[in-house]
Amino acid sequence: MKLILARHGQTQWNREKRLQGRRDSPLTSVGQSQARLLARLAVREKPIAVVSSDLQRAVSTASLATKQLGVKLLKKHALREIGYGRLEGLALAEIEESFPGVWPRRQKDRFRFRVPGGENYVDVAQRLKPFCSWLANRFGDETVLVVGHGNTNRVLMGLLLRYPHRKWLDIHQPNYVVYFLEVKNGRVRRLEHLTLGHHRKQAGLYKVKWWQ
Repeated sequence: MKLILARHGQTQWNREKRLQGRRDSPLTSVGQSQARLLARLAVREKPIAVVSSDLQRAVSTASLATKQLGVKLLKKHALREIGYGRLEGLALAEIEESFPGVWPRRQKDRFRFRVPGGENYVDVAQRLKPFCSWLANRFGDETVLVVGHGNTNRVLMGLLLRYPHRKWLDIHQPNYVVYFLEVKNGRVRRLEHLTLGHHRKQAGLYKVKWWQ
């Protein structure tokens, strides 16, 4: 399977550096441009399916690709962003004021510590493991585009790459980066990344070999 893994376009809360989690905010003009470039990429790569989180920012990003490809969007609850519970919608300074010490504890142990009403990385991994099996069984050797979220995609890649937990934190995906994973017999054989061109006034699509 060739997996094209994208993150939703930049949102208002991304720009304001607020935690989103399960709550949504609209795409900015930059995010809309990123979604259009992702649709162009989809036309070039020709995935047979587009799968996204069911949160609106991911749906808005993925929908442009489905329109270009003429396929139905498959929405999956498992791809939702990590839940931040009572911290959602808050900036870091507001979190420290309302929940002193919580964010440093979370950053120290993202795998076990849960913010109030939220999830940890182990929780996210548990809902993504069945999704990984579904992808492999459903699409076999085909190409599929998946649109998710920063933390969710980090955990998904960590699972697919079979990284130990400590290496998951080395995986980063800004809104303008798309990963390509070639998966054979349950293992990632090739990994590349591409930068969507509206980052730092670039134009077009740039593909860079990252790991093999």
